[in-house]
Amino acid sequence: MNDKDTAPSEIFEALGHPIRLKILEALEKAPSSFSDLKKLSKIESSGHLTFHLEKLNGLVALNSEGNYSLTDDGREALRLVNNLASSRQDPTGKRSNGNGRSGTALWVLGILLVASIAITAVSIMNTGIVMTTVNRFNDNMFSNMQYDIQFASQHMQSAVSALEAGQFDAATIALSQSEVYIDQMRFTIPLPSLGPDYSRFYDYVLHNIGILNDRLEAVELSIANGNATEAHVEFIQAYMGGLGMLDRGMLKGANSYAITNVDEVIVYFNDLVANSTCI
Repeated sequence: MNDKDTAPSEIFEALGHPIRLKILEALEKAPSSFSDLKKLSKIESSGHLTFHLEKLNGLVALNSEGNYSLTDDGREALRLVNNLASSRQDPTGKRSNGNGRSGTALWVLGILLVASIAITAVSIMNTGIVMTTVNRFNDNMFSNMQYDIQFASQHMQSAVSALEAGQFDAATIALSQSEVYIDQMRFTIPLPSLGPDYSRFYDYVLHNIGILNDRLEAVELSIANGNATEAHVEFIQAYMGGLGMLDRGMLKGANSYAITNVDEVIVYFNDLVANSTCI
């Protein structure tokens, strides 16, 4: 498979998740089969790996032997991540935080966006077009976050319906799909245009969603082993209710974005985390 030129917007999205950075890091060492890559990147679900490989299209490709390998764009993207991560070290060689390369994903994307805008500004010398680029980027990120929330909720509802019909395998698949969309939403690039609303959303809601997603994975595993309980269904429905509340509060205007019910959402997810410890 020949390498293709990857658009900057596609690179932004591809690098927007730490799991994808793990995949690139694993392939940097050597091409890998699907099963080996699943082990190297420590991804338990084949569906999750397939989803992230699709997002890495253009950076990762199948070689003549049928193994996954980095394309030229993939190697360049990883080189940029390495350089940016290294630049965050202080004079003693210690990183400014302990998250490593995976923890720099959002920061890297921010730098890429700024660099892209700067290059555009120099090349076209047109502030109006630059602002259009920024607005389009913010609009896409906000819309993608909302789509991920909606798709996750839809798959949760499918899981509940499957459980009510005694279709445990279908419920497991649906929950696995919902987890992918929730992970995708959790690592959405921060939108400065949301101001303090996004800061509180990111610090409190997304933190709790990360906890809840771990519990949802435990529910999925239990169901896969044939152990589905009423408590599991109630937890999925409550989780789905919180996502629906968040979706209803997301408001997009003309180059403006808001989470109108952020306080209510914070309280809801705080309560859900506190009351679902037995899951």
